[in-house]
Amino acid sequence: MKLMSLPELIFYRIPQQFQKIVLGRLQMRRKYKGLKANANLSSVEYKPERLQQLFSYTEYSTLIPVFDIEVEWDQIDNWRLDPKNKIESKVQYYNGIKRQDFSKMGDVKYVSEISRFHFLPFCALKFMASSEKSYLTLIKNTLLNWEQQNPYLRSIHWTSGIEVGIRSVNLVMTYEILEAMPTRTTEVNDQIRRMLHYNYKYLKNHLSKYSSANNHLMAELLGLVVIGCAFEVDMGELQKWKSLFFKQIMAQVNQDGINMELSSRYHAEVTEHILIGLEYLSRRGFVIPQRVWRRFTSMFEFIHHIRYQGQDTSFGDDDGGSVVYPYFEPDYSIYESLLKSGDYIRSTNYSNDKSTDFRNYILFGESFNLNLQRTDHKDRLFENSGYCFFYDQDAEAKISFDVGTIGDRISAAHGHSDLLHLNFQLADIPILVDPGTYQYHSRERFWRDYFRGITAHNCISINENHHATMNNRMSWLGRPEVKILEYKSGAEESYCTASHNAFQQDQVEICRTVFLDRKNRKLRIEDQVNLKENNPVKMDFYLHFHPEIRLSKGEKDQFLLKLEDKELRLEGEGIHESQLISENKELPLGWFSPQFGIKMPTNTLIRSESIDKSKVLITEIHY
Repeated sequence: MKLMSLPELIFYRIPQQFQKIVLGRLQMRRKYKGLKANANLSSVEYKPERLQQLFSYTEYSTLIPVFDIEVEWDQIDNWRLDPKNKIESKVQYYNGIKRQDFSKMGDVKYVSEISRFHFLPFCALKFMASSEKSYLTLIKNTLLNWEQQNPYLRSIHWTSGIEVGIRSVNLVMTYEILEAMPTRTTEVNDQIRRMLHYNYKYLKNHLSKYSSANNHLMAELLGLVVIGCAFEVDMGELQKWKSLFFKQIMAQVNQDGINMELSSRYHAEVTEHILIGLEYLSRRGFVIPQRVWRRFTSMFEFIHHIRYQGQDTSFGDDDGGSVVYPYFEPDYSIYESLLKSGDYIRSTNYSNDKSTDFRNYILFGESFNLNLQRTDHKDRLFENSGYCFFYDQDAEAKISFDVGTIGDRISAAHGHSDLLHLNFQLADIPILVDPGTYQYHSRERFWRDYFRGITAHNCISINENHHATMNNRMSWLGRPEVKILEYKSGAEESYCTASHNAFQQDQVEICRTVFLDRKNRKLRIEDQVNLKENNPVKMDFYLHFHPEIRLSKGEKDQFLLKLEDKELRLEGEGIHESQLISENKELPLGWFSPQFGIKMPTNTLIRSESIDKSKVLITEIHY
């Protein structure tokens, strides 16, 4: 309620409740026929011999990762069961379902993830490559079981538009692959057309708006656009979804090409949403406005800077989400795959791997092809969104400096308290890291708040405050202002200076300058803690290291950082007075989440002191 305006209450929340309480009960009784395929959608060309080749490189499997567990999707007999916690939700009308009620629903992320149907298009491709009808039978039985166990508007799988949208895309892609087969697949295709009719009606009646209009709305519009292009729907409605899709691209992607939620993973997810939606619109014969195309294609440069030496820099929430997910590909990276997509549609050279991956083959088929050039990483400031990247190519060093605010302007749902946070990477070794995400569920609120809080980031906290106020598990109140004061990229030295007013209630301003000294191979962090009044405050300075980094005290004011054959020096006046904390569950402190659902111990260096006047802290890493 704190995030909602009066228009949102009147024009969205009240109609939303009317839909769920009254209209939905009428809609769930309707029996929808299958949608009719649209002959005006141009086809993607797939070749069985090429698929045989791809599957010979990457062995197909029905074992799919679901965050920190694995599930044999062809063995699932209960689609409402949380596969990790073994809790089954009941068939009930969707308005009465409380998604965060763990005792009755389990963890909704685990329940929902498997029903995104990531596996179906690849099972269809395996059928095309092998002509073994067992794969077709598997698809048919899976869809029949899912439909029977999840009647329209009467299960947990009808409580989130983003899930229905992503599920719809995978169903449409599966349908297209099967339609391209010479083998008769009418029964399965009829199932898919019927399911998509229900999905279309759901998405049409449940679009997210106002404070909910973030990546959820983009995924919902994606589902409507893809269904509308592949099948015959009212042309006026399709024009509406297309216009709304274009509008959201312009609204949700900042002018410098970064998604407004200021999360590297959600940037990748939304990039994929837009890519697929525009691809289907183009195949349907619609013209993409140049302003929309330019805004979209600008998103790939940020991904280029996120991905370096096989490592992905993390900012904000990361729940591992995607639309098309080739789960059986070893070491799959959505960032690398998207760079290939960008190189293909833009004729750029961002990706270092020019091979064809399954995700791009599903999207583009035989037309997908890349050249063998490469674009090196160069210093870059994304001033509009607030991200700065510095590189020392000779040493293969990378600095990622967050000089933006927290999350998006709507609710900052996927942002972290990470103002002026930085990551540092040497070759393929992360040194200073973002902590990750770990969990969203309300029963894990303690850990949710830690991983998105200030104490888990390479920042300075005043009087143990975050940069903003946590509103609930997924939003913030009071986004502070961040100013980029100076930026310079040079041959021997690059630096960026920024400040924020997050602690103005304590009459404190934080200003941080990050220097990259290539000549002396040194990262220098200069923090100015400016007190406007001489009132004592408690200052906490945090540094978080990757779990594989071993720390030990060196000479005075020095720590040694060791990993395999590398040794770095961390230096700073009084740094020996800092505490090195790992695996503390009470504070908490000293934890790292490499992926959603997993947390592991790491080392956190914390320097705490009371100050009553302005202070400058200088910290250096010699690499």
